[in-house]
Amino acid sequence: MIYIPKQERMWDSWMLYHNDTFYLFHLSVEANSPEAGWNGYSLATSTDGIHWKEQGCVYRDRRGIGSGYVYKSPTFDRDGKFLMQITRAGNCTFSFAESDDLLHWKELGEKYDFSRDLRWYSPQGRWDMMHVISRPGGGCYGYWTADPVGAVGFGFGESDDGVHWRALPPPLIDWDGEDVVSSGQAEVTSVDQIGNKYYALLHTASGYQGDGSGAYILVAENPAGPFRADRKAYRLFSTNSIAWKHSGMWCCTCCHTPNGVLVNNHHVTRGVEKGPVKTPWWLAPGASIYLAPLKRAIVDRDNHLRLGYWEGNDKLKVLPVPLETDLSQTTGSAKWRSLPNGVEAAGARTITEIRPDENTSDGPRFSILMWPGKFELNQGVVIEGTMTIPPRLNSWKGAAGIFIEEGDGTQGTAILNQTVRTSDNEVVLLGIGLVKKQDMPTWAPDDRVDTGIVAGHATFRLLLRGSLLEFYINNLLARAYSLPERGYSGRLGLIVSEADARFENLRAWSMQLPS
Repeated sequence: MIYIPKQERMWDSWMLYHNDTFYLFHLSVEANSPEAGWNGYSLATSTDGIHWKEQGCVYRDRRGIGSGYVYKSPTFDRDGKFLMQITRAGNCTFSFAESDDLLHWKELGEKYDFSRDLRWYSPQGRWDMMHVISRPGGGCYGYWTADPVGAVGFGFGESDDGVHWRALPPPLIDWDGEDVVSSGQAEVTSVDQIGNKYYALLHTASGYQGDGSGAYILVAENPAGPFRADRKAYRLFSTNSIAWKHSGMWCCTCCHTPNGVLVNNHHVTRGVEKGPVKTPWWLAPGASIYLAPLKRAIVDRDNHLRLGYWEGNDKLKVLPVPLETDLSQTTGSAKWRSLPNGVEAAGARTITEIRPDENTSDGPRFSILMWPGKFELNQGVVIEGTMTIPPRLNSWKGAAGIFIEEGDGTQGTAILNQTVRTSDNEVVLLGIGLVKKQDMPTWAPDDRVDTGIVAGHATFRLLLRGSLLEFYINNLLARAYSLPERGYSGRLGLIVSEADARFENLRAWSMQLPS
């Protein structure tokens, strides 16, 4: 959403903060020959986490490589060395390189290569994308995508100097009945100590319990485990029914800074749904891969890890845009009225109006209030405010949110929010999908997410650029999403589905990012 390299295509990324600068590394291939496959690690730098300078490819192996990692030597205070882990073609061996400046890298040679240890890891399994943390007392621990013999899990090892590595038995995992990996494998993209816990982020394209894909959280008291599925906050993010490549985000990795732990990931636009035969979907015409806005890793009072809004993203709010309300710009049966600092919709039906036989196949009655002005979506827009999140009545009857209009003005994408009762609280259920301005006989969202966010009256924030969006509730990420490539008018609005709702303190800004 906020950065796309011009010289190279981007995939998995990892970030290091040093001397007041963010160093973003990513798996890459030349933009003019993407069919060659991933064969490089490229770099971009930023002093604010918003505006990035492309430095180009800093390491290339034309035989092909997998994802890597960059970290400081355990004795960095003495030797000033940065280290790079390189995944060789075939995803079965790690090599290493060193640098003094993060721009120029020297390979250390085959004697440092680190391959599968067949005592604990499958000879046909992956050996890919290491994540390195400090080991108490000195040295490093590493975690990587691997296939433990006879179990679903990930790789684990240690090093005294950061370049000579020893495999260790894979950490034990207590899935607590939450077996994330129906396909038998997950990618571990980050394991970090935050506070007094160790959090592992596992990504899978297969999901669990009906998820289309997602990232899931395992927690441990010690770096060697055992790890356990965090049942009450298991989904860091997930999709419901859409393909994982449309989820809007992928490959979350943690980066420690003096002001806390941040998380970076990339966004993927949908592009053309089907490219030429044998064309990978990320090379299909129109598909683009962007760096997403950085997020804050938040650990709540119950030690659950969440993705939060990073206040550094306030620098995206460059040019204020007035949000004028025109009550003539409405559709549907809800009654809209102006408030001193917002608008209010009265759209709920009384209990006596709801038929006893209504079910999920009955389409909700939507009502939309459009803002008359247009936004330059290619430059990006930020919208903030507060809103009532209504209680769920019947399927998606009882919901409120944001509407993004398509080019013909007759339909668009709705981000709808409603509260549902759990055993502990009322949490927000978010649905996102196509809504027509005229009555629809049925409605089912393209995606449905149990956000785990406790809210009734809440703050919200929409970050939207092109077809990529992030939606936050009470400063926690509720959904990242890649809109269908159908063309959008630049007009946005508010929407209710048979609900009473207030929208107040509404403000908007243009990001003014280059097209």
